[in-house]
Amino acid sequence: MSSCNDGYGQGAALSVRVLTRDASVDALSDTDYREIYDEVRGFDAVTGRYAVSLDEFVGLVGSQFSKAAWSKYHRGELELNRTMRSELRAAVGMPVLPPTVVEAVQGVDPDAEVVQVGDDLVRRVVLVGTGERVTLVCNGTVEVARGEGRGAEDAAPGSRVTAVTRDRKGVFVPAPVFERVNALRRASGLSWVEVLEAAEKVLAGEPASMG
Repeated sequence: MSSCNDGYGQGAALSVRVLTRDASVDALSDTDYREIYDEVRGFDAVTGRYAVSLDEFVGLVGSQFSKAAWSKYHRGELELNRTMRSELRAAVGMPVLPPTVVEAVQGVDPDAEVVQVGDDLVRRVVLVGTGERVTLVCNGTVEVARGEGRGAEDAAPGSRVTAVTRDRKGVFVPAPVFERVNALRRASGLSWVEVLEAAEKVLAGEPASMG
């Protein structure tokens, strides 16, 4: 479990919803889309004629594109763009393609702080749309809660993402070490502050008292 941002609260949960996922994946081929196009226009394979005119087709699918654009597609002079594909999908009751990542973040403040955790390829983007103090728990799914409490104690020191108001140095704790220490801390009923204060006394050569 990775924890980011300040505390983990006991209060009412904030809304969490997936805006997009696998936006570049399309299970339908060009041939599939052509078949949908022909189906919507009522193509007769025997006569080679269409029951629905291009004018009617554009209105039927509620297309954002003109008759001229669809005519070019019909003649093989234009490839379907993402919006056209979604319009064809909707016309036969299929779900439209999900928003791209760029579309999903269009509402983000242009002056927003951008924070990256880790150096691998980014596979998840979390948009924080609240000024409240919250904790995000990212472990397969994304969970969020208000305030402070248990999750803040479970988070490794230095692992949180906070607004920088003064000079601050991060602390890297290898996962196996953190898990061992955190298990001992929780079993002892101690907070991270108490653990660090005890460690400070040990380093200073003073007797450590933990509870």
